[in-house]
Amino acid sequence: DTEAPDENEIVCAARNNNGIGHVEQKDKTRAKYGEFPWMAFVYTAQAEYELYLCGGTLVHSKVVITIAHCIENRTSNELRVRLGEWDLEHMVEIYPPQDRAVIASVTHPQFYSELLLNDIAILFLDEHVDFTEVVGIACLPPQNANFDHKRCLFTGWGEDERGRNSSVLKRTKLPIVPNGHCQRVLRRHLLNRSFRLHQGFLCAGGESGKDACRGDGGSPLVCPIPHSENQYYVVGLVAFGYECGTQGVPGVYVNVPYYRDWIDGEIEKMYHVDIFV
Repeated sequence: DTEAPDENEIVCAARNNNGIGHVEQKDKTRAKYGEFPWMAFVYTAQAEYELYLCGGTLVHSKVVITIAHCIENRTSNELRVRLGEWDLEHMVEIYPPQDRAVIASVTHPQFYSELLLNDIAILFLDEHVDFTEVVGIACLPPQNANFDHKRCLFTGWGEDERGRNSSVLKRTKLPIVPNGHCQRVLRRHLLNRSFRLHQGFLCAGGESGKDACRGDGGSPLVCPIPHSENQYYVVGLVAFGYECGTQGVPGVYVNVPYYRDWIDGEIEKMYHVDIFV
């Protein structure tokens, strides 16, 4: 009778700070190959081409989390997930990327698209991914864990602040901004004094030229796990922002710790096991 392993016995993937097999890059805004093994590329396969939808995060060998508004109005069988991707324009990866079909998707039951409330979804893959040097899971943080003022890392393939798309995965270091301060800033910039930042969001950034942008939706914001060697919690998923990289204006992310219990519950329903199997 095999027991599900305790989550403390499960080793989440480590960030490969130096990349895998690639020489040092001069451009510090670009991730190195294999640096963020949990980064997922969510797309839909049309007859002649692949259409990129959003980023996501691998949190289990058969589970990716992303934002609900990315997959709204799409059925599971339209969705695909690619792990181990890095440069979208060149086949330069040492390990071939791993593509998986989505057999089921679950959107948060209280998702409200007009205000993007509870904007989180879970994608269940048809087969386990193979863990390699460049494919692995990010740890899920404890329910309601707080990361205010921590410096964290965002990765994505979206535009930079000049509106140029990035074919190579980009990375940006951002501070987590307390929700009270973020709400005050957004009230000013959205010209809406009654705007309330729901607990299901958190904010990060506010530094000039450093931000998630168009095309980065669903992509992860990860924070270092204390006393751990290069391991990270997935703390946020890009939700929305005011312009890109505007000084003093943070971007808004889905607050993953707020939804931890819901994520666990859905995975247990699907697989009848503890999440970390």
